[in-house]
Amino acid sequence: MPSVGGYTSNMFLFLLSLVVLAKITYQAQPLTAKDIIDEINKFRTAVATGKSANNKNTFLPQSDQMFKLEANEDLAKIAMLLTMMCDDSTVQAPYSSVYYRSRKAVDKTVVDNALTYWYETAEQYMDQKATYKASLKDFAEVVYYKSTRVGCVVAPFNCTTGKLYGFACVFNNRKRGTYHNTNHSFDNCKHHSVYGSCNLYDVFKYQFRN
Repeated sequence: MPSVGGYTSNMFLFLLSLVVLAKITYQAQPLTAKDIIDEINKFRTAVATGKSANNKNTFLPQSDQMFKLEANEDLAKIAMLLTMMCDDSTVQAPYSSVYYRSRKAVDKTVVDNALTYWYETAEQYMDQKATYKASLKDFAEVVYYKSTRVGCVVAPFNCTTGKLYGFACVFNNRKRGTYHNTNHSFDNCKHHSVYGSCNLYDVFKYQFRN
């Protein structure tokens, strides 16, 4: 018969092992594509309503045309191909893409860090007309208002050293041209907006559409 002390000790070790196992199991839960898309949609909402990546007021232009992104398996397959390439390849029109590399396995913090980095880049380099420039590429891809579908994957970047983890997202882009049902065309704009419109009246008002 085990002693009371021995029983208590064994029970403590058993409970401790359950706690450790639960913690390991929790940490092992991978971030899903849906998790990333949810974070990107929150980011798009924040930007469109004049909030920063940390939900603080910002002076970046707002947008009245910012569609909610829906997951798409075909785009996710393209995103997976991007993670397998070693030359920082980008997708061709009518698609656009972003990917972010990390030294640690991708979790919510890594995704938040990526969005914050892209946002802070926009804060630093975007002018009052929201003119597109190369330094704003990733931010522009994430907030482009005509994108309605996206495919994201979490995958290792086997071709790199140091930053072995990452995620990639591919967005659909409807053809840029005449704005909705109006006769106003943006093809010959002198200042192409990061948001996909060069009509500043449209850029500075907001309506998030489901």
